[in-house]
Amino acid sequence: MMSKAWGLCSKGFVLALCSVIFLNACGGGGGTSTSPNPAPEPAAPTVPDVPFEPAQRLTLEPIESVNTGGIYPLRVALPTNSTATQVYPVLYVFDAEWIFDDVVDAADALELELIVVGVENYTALTPTYQHREDYATWPLAESYFFFIRDELDPLITQQYQVDTDNKTMIGHSYLGLFTAFAYLIDDTENPFFHSYVSLDATVVGNSDDLLNRLDERFQANTVMNHQAIFVGAQQSNAQSVNWFALQVQDKGFSNLDIHYLSYDTSHKDVIVASLPDVLNIRYPAEQD
Repeated sequence: MMSKAWGLCSKGFVLALCSVIFLNACGGGGGTSTSPNPAPEPAAPTVPDVPFEPAQRLTLEPIESVNTGGIYPLRVALPTNSTATQVYPVLYVFDAEWIFDDVVDAADALELELIVVGVENYTALTPTYQHREDYATWPLAESYFFFIRDELDPLITQQYQVDTDNKTMIGHSYLGLFTAFAYLIDDTENPFFHSYVSLDATVVGNSDDLLNRLDERFQANTVMNHQAIFVGAQQSNAQSVNWFALQVQDKGFSNLDIHYLSYDTSHKDVIVASLPDVLNIRYPAEQD
C-alpha cells in the first residue's frame, strides 16, 4: 500500500498524484552557478539516415570516464515510435544492472515514448565494483555528475533523437542519494537535467553533508527551476527520505516542483511499486 505525504489526492479507486509546487513570490538570489564545472553547450540531436528500430533494448560498448576513472557498461531502450524526425525525452537510470528492465517495463506499460539509458556498475575490463557508494559522497558525487552530463549525455545525444529540454535521472539507494545531491550540483539558472527521481535514498549517515549542500545551493540562488521526486520505502528509509524532502520544502525555493511518495514496501520492492506513480508525475503530457 502506498501512503502519500503533504496532502496528495485520491480519485475513485485510482490514486492521482497532486503536485506540491512551491512558488515564492519573493524568490530570486544571485545568478552564480554552484557548479565549478559549468555545463557545456548542449549538442544538437543528430537525425540518423535510417530510423532506429522501434522498441529495441540494446547493450552498448562500455564508456570510460575521464571524470571518475571508472568504466561503465551501458544499456539503451528505444521508443516504439520509429519516426526519424521526432525527438524523445531521455531518462538516465543508474544501477541499471538491477533496475533498468523494471523502469523500461513500467514505461512500456504506460505507453510512454522515451529513450531510457541505463548506466551499470560492472565491466569485464574492471570487474571490481565501480565506487557505487562513493557517488553518494563528496567529491565523487560531483565527478559522477560531470561524467553523466559532459561525457555520457553528448554521446547519447549524438547517437539518438534526444529532446534536449526533457532530461531526467533516476537512482535507487546509494544512487538515489546521488540524485538527491545531483540537483544541488546542477547549474542554478539553467539546469541541465529537468527532473531528479530519488528512490529510497540512503540518507542516514549522509544527512549533514546533504544539509550543507542544500544550504550552499540556497545561498547561491533561491530559484530552483526543476522537479524533484522523493520516494520512501516504509520498511526501510522512508522516515529519513521524508525528513530530507521536508528540509528542501522548508527552504522555500521558488519554481521548485517537489513530490514525496511513501510505500509500505521493502527497500528493493519500492522500485516496482513506485515506478507507475513516478512516471505518471514525470511524464503526464506524453500520456495525453
